[in-house]
Amino acid sequence: MEFTGETPSHPHTYRCAGCGGVASWQARLQHVGCVSCGAAVDLPPADARTPVPFPLVPYLRDSPENRRVFTRTRVERPCPTCHATVVYEPGIAGTTCLACGTPLLRPRLESDAPLAPNAVVPFRLSEADARERIRAWSTEVSGGDLGSARMDLGRLRPVYLPYWLFSIYVHCAWRTEVEWTEQDGERRREVRSGVVEGGFEEIEPGASSVPAALLKGLAPLALDTAVPFDPRYLAGATVEQYAVSLWDAWDGTRERFNARIDSALTKDARTWTVPDETWPSWSKEVGTLTLVPLYVGSYRARGQT
Repeated sequence: MEFTGETPSHPHTYRCAGCGGVASWQARLQHVGCVSCGAAVDLPPADARTPVPFPLVPYLRDSPENRRVFTRTRVERPCPTCHATVVYEPGIAGTTCLACGTPLLRPRLESDAPLAPNAVVPFRLSEADARERIRAWSTEVSGGDLGSARMDLGRLRPVYLPYWLFSIYVHCAWRTEVEWTEQDGERRREVRSGVVEGGFEEIEPGASSVPAALLKGLAPLALDTAVPFDPRYLAGATVEQYAVSLWDAWDGTRERFNARIDSALTKDARTWTVPDETWPSWSKEVGTLTLVPLYVGSYRARGQT
């Protein structure tokens, strides 16, 4: 088996040296394998270390390379297998040739999102396994609740969606004055102080193609199984670039960080409100752009799709 590297005009793909067939990521076997004969692609061992996050501060600075807006461009490239024209819709980096079925990943372009993924959660569930789970879910009262109704399940498409993962460390000293009334009617006053310290993590969806309500249903995400980015895991899947920029993702996440810090301060101070005086200090602000796998499909039951 061999790997065909990308060129400025051609996407890269995996191909079987034995039978000439195309190869894709095999979730059950956890390797890239030929879809025709099943032989494994001979690739260097994958990096099994924990993904290294990038420092947030340099990327959040207002500079041209960190532009908030980028152009999502429709790209056409010839398929290296059958030479048919493969269309990559705006924001799509990985797809499959409609003519011959070759899984393809296109090269990065100047118009692409400024940041490339640095982590990926590989597919560990095959399409067949996913279909079985969906059928089981469809009969559960807490799931599809279809009972004995017939369900026609269409094809499931493997898709990778981008997610931002932000991590910070906070040290926040606080001081507040508390007043209350005793049962005998006497007013009491107390000055309290302390320190809230610890790490916080938040995730933010980077895709806009899936409704937010459906994305919430995916939680919790198995981001702890992420590995350093490697294109082998993407072979055969549709790969989306992020539509929510780093700036916009950080703006929303920062609000949730502040809310969680305020909650921790209120709990530490044993009050109903945030302490009167706080001195927060943020550090170790890092981020990861992780590709998360899911199967996308539809089913028809009881006359509805």
